[in-house]
Amino acid sequence: MRATLRLATAALALAVAAAPAAAQSYSATTVGAPTFNRQLGACAGLSGVGTAVRFHVQPIWSATAGLRTFTSVATSPLNWDNYLFLYSAAWNPATPLVGCLAGNDDGPLGIGQSQFTFNMIANTQYFLVTTGFANSDAGAFTNTITGSPVTLGVVPEPSTYALMATGLAGLAGVVRRRRAYTTA
Repeated sequence: MRATLRLATAALALAVAAAPAAAQSYSATTVGAPTFNRQLGACAGLSGVGTAVRFHVQPIWSATAGLRTFTSVATSPLNWDNYLFLYSAAWNPATPLVGCLAGNDDGPLGIGQSQFTFNMIANTQYFLVTTGFANSDAGAFTNTITGSPVTLGVVPEPSTYALMATGLAGLAGVVRRRRAYTTA
């Protein structure tokens, strides 16, 4: 019995260790999107080639710390020259160097795939910006984030929840008074 239990425990531990990291994907397009002067991959300066590239911004909330791999695959037109950047706290196309953490043009498969790995901090808002290499590069893409799960979107501050709760409590009081008035 003990040997069977040990064997089952070892098998479960091996299965958990071998389990692939969680992956989240979303698709969008930069066609028709606003433009900005993109930065260089190392976030050290502005590009002289991508001076008016179209972009898509995806807010990401990291509830847990850990390494995540960000991959962008250009889907239509196939292999358009995409570029991927990660920002912390906020992103403003008028100041593209502020908050830039990581960037990549051509991933392991070359043009049409951007990829980098970044160690995210817990309870932090990030912004993933998908754009093109040159001003003429735009198209549809699929981005995948591999590692611990993240929340796609902006997570409100706790004070926002408190304000919302106060407003809902006030509405509930108004409804209660109206019911009491109409039944009297």
